[in-house]
Amino acid sequence: QGIILSEAGLERLQVDAMAGMRQGDLIALYRQGVATAASGLSHPVATAEYVTLGAKAKSTDAKAMPGDPLKCDMVCTVGGYASDMSRNFTFGSPSAEQAELHAIAERAFDDGLAALVPGATLTHVHRVATDSLARQGLRTYRRGHFGHGVGQSVFSEQWPFIAADSDVVIEAGMVLAFEIPLYIDGLASFNLEDQFLITPDGAVAMNRLPRRLERIG
Repeated sequence: QGIILSEAGLERLQVDAMAGMRQGDLIALYRQGVATAASGLSHPVATAEYVTLGAKAKSTDAKAMPGDPLKCDMVCTVGGYASDMSRNFTFGSPSAEQAELHAIAERAFDDGLAALVPGATLTHVHRVATDSLARQGLRTYRRGHFGHGVGQSVFSEQWPFIAADSDVVIEAGMVLAFEIPLYIDGLASFNLEDQFLITPDGAVAMNRLPRRLERIG
């Protein structure tokens, strides 16, 4: 339910966001979308929003301007169980460099996702994602983890982590959030993140929103 509500919030933000809004205004749109979708639920709902606005992160009082990127890493907790996802937007058309940065994240996401199968270790998934980014030109990129367990409590980041030193073997029945965060000061902060149920046949996405870079405003 958390993913369904969070995506409803992001859809509201995508439709109603406009240049000139402040970060708090954008978060309010997300919360309104979540609240509308949660109407009638008997379980308590809470959200946490990790939003970055601007090529250089702006203050919360700064207004969104045409060309600004927007990262929305959203946690929605329903009845004490958290979900975690992230999508990325630009106010108007992205620059060529922003579009390419997001395309790099998408390709690395696809490569890592292909490795997210029962029997593989989380170390292997981390290595695949790191190697994909290196092949695409980010040879010095280092990341502690590319995701984590989710859904066991109110915390959005839970064991096990998709980390370089994790020998945990992926098993059917696990729920994992997989993410590719790319933060370049002066260009954009992007994080592409979905939640997956691991089945005997592989990872099944719990999200339905496209992973592409969307234009808003």
